[in-house]
Amino acid sequence: MIRKVENNPELYPSFKVENNILYKHILSDNPLAETYTDWKIVVPAPNRSKLLKMYHDDPTSGHLGVFKTLSRISAIYYWPKMKQSVQFYVHSCKVCSQCKPSNLPQAGLMGKYRDIKYPFQMISADLLGPYPRSKKGNRFLLVVCDWFTKLVLVHPMPKATSSSIVKFLENQVFLIFGVPQIIVVDNGPQFISKEFKALADSYKVQKIWYSARYTPQVNPTERVNRTIVTAIRSYIKDSHKTWDESIHQIAQAIRLAKHEVTGYSPSFLNFYRNVPVDGSFYGKIAPVANNPVNIDQNVIDPNFVQQIPEFLPAQNAAFLRT
Repeated sequence: MIRKVENNPELYPSFKVENNILYKHILSDNPLAETYTDWKIVVPAPNRSKLLKMYHDDPTSGHLGVFKTLSRISAIYYWPKMKQSVQFYVHSCKVCSQCKPSNLPQAGLMGKYRDIKYPFQMISADLLGPYPRSKKGNRFLLVVCDWFTKLVLVHPMPKATSSSIVKFLENQVFLIFGVPQIIVVDNGPQFISKEFKALADSYKVQKIWYSARYTPQVNPTERVNRTIVTAIRSYIKDSHKTWDESIHQIAQAIRLAKHEVTGYSPSFLNFYRNVPVDGSFYGKIAPVANNPVNIDQNVIDPNFVQQIPEFLPAQNAAFLRT
């Protein structure tokens, strides 16, 4: 195919060859498509299985479902009937069939949703464990989730103490992503402690919402927890003492996965760019502006930065649909 495109480019207007790599132009339904170059690398048939394995089985992929796996692969690559290939691979995954629970819908809860308009305006926190003591000495996992963008942060801990939770929230959440207006937690002793309340008071957090009924409808961290637990189960194999070895890669897989409702990954909604998972991400980008794949494909267009105030209300509407 490469030779055909090189010899008769006028016969293949949707294809280009650069550095002996074949690209295909794909029309995008992304509302930001005009700021991105939608040229995808065409993957030969012998290389597709390797890509499917990497984008589904690796810890940074998290054994996620068809939609999220397809979204990540199709952001860079193309081959005919890609969706069918991804569906077959994911549905045939033995690890997923053994470890993933049924996704039966639960009854919704009545009540008015809070008016959340910005990333990290409202966060939730939850503790998982105790697990078997890992080789690193950890038995608990703190999970923090941003309600607006669904970005998740994790922190494995030897002990579930208020001081360790407070330290993580202050140093890794408040001082990096900003101080929230509302924190949603359960009524565990770590969250009703004086130390936890003192942290909220010192940063003028307006509300700590204690939820007795802790379901995915009340707290999205519960849904994230299920995804994390399923992923942990997928990777521990025969040794439960390794449950925390891939936990940060699993969290990254969730952050990079495109959300079905918002249409964007949590990382994109926080950083307004596609976050690379390895250095080869940059090597695939041609530095010349008129090349089929431009480096601007992977960094945010300055015009979009100016549109962020207009973009956030649309994301708020998507947030309410979740």
